[in-house]
Amino acid sequence: MSENEVRCPAGAIYTVKEGDTFADIAARYNLTAGELAALNPYADPGSLAAGQALCVPGDDGEAAAPQDEPPRAEACPDGYEEGVVQAGDTYASLLQKYDISYQAFRLTNPGLQPASLRAGQRYCVPPAGTRRVCLGGAASYVIGAGETLQTLSEKLNVTPGRLLRLNPTLAPSDFEEGRQICVIEAQGRLI
Repeated sequence: MSENEVRCPAGAIYTVKEGDTFADIAARYNLTAGELAALNPYADPGSLAAGQALCVPGDDGEAAAPQDEPPRAEACPDGYEEGVVQAGDTYASLLQKYDISYQAFRLTNPGLQPASLRAGQRYCVPPAGTRRVCLGGAASYVIGAGETLQTLSEKLNVTPGRLLRLNPTLAPSDFEEGRQICVIEAQGRLI
């Protein structure tokens, strides 16, 4: 898909260059190949072409800069807590401590490498129980009792297709009570 055909409601667009591999692009943005694949369910990791567009973490159409050093958490987003890696901490122990998913923690802290945590590294912690992080202006929403893809699309005044594009790893039947989804927030209200 070309840049004109790809929409990244939860990030920015990266244009594949000659010689790029899926693994190289993922590493450039401090993602695993699986995380990059989750952002690009339409892409075939084994057959990238120069000029092809992929979604990567970023905001307002600007791709996040590749990281050589883990970013310092100057200020965590509202509702997030700041933490500091302690001696003996592992990625898994942090996920257990805060009751959050790997994806939510990884996307919130792309410069924090799971296999090489160092004491003193700072990180941001999504709210407890977070399963995923919504990027690029999208907000998290927890589905309430009786809400479905159809009722949510009516409530939020969007098409079911828009909600599915904002949540590319979910099937329509996954929109069930208690599931966290991504929605677009505008002027303080969810849409």
